Amino acid sequence: KIKRDILQLILQYLQDEGYSCSVMTVQDEARVKLVEQRSQRERLKRVGAAILDGEWAEVERLSQKTANQSHSSFLYSVYRQQYLE
Repeated sequence: KIKRDILQLILQYLQDEGYSCSVMTVQDEARVKLVEQRSQRERLKRVGAAILDGEWAEVERLSQKTANQSHSSFLYSVYRQQYLE
């Protein structure tokens, strides 16, 4: 909420000062971030549902979009839980 309010203030300032191209650029970038955040949130919801349903192949498929150290730890935990079941 705070980020959105700050963004609106910045956009209003840019518009008041006549920086129309900058306004459009910031709006486009903000929309891209919103779409990415929504997509990530939906993917996490699907991963959570797959974990609760015990659909381990689906969990692995959904979690392969990010690869880093925490991803490896996450997959280790998933495989461990799968083994325990």
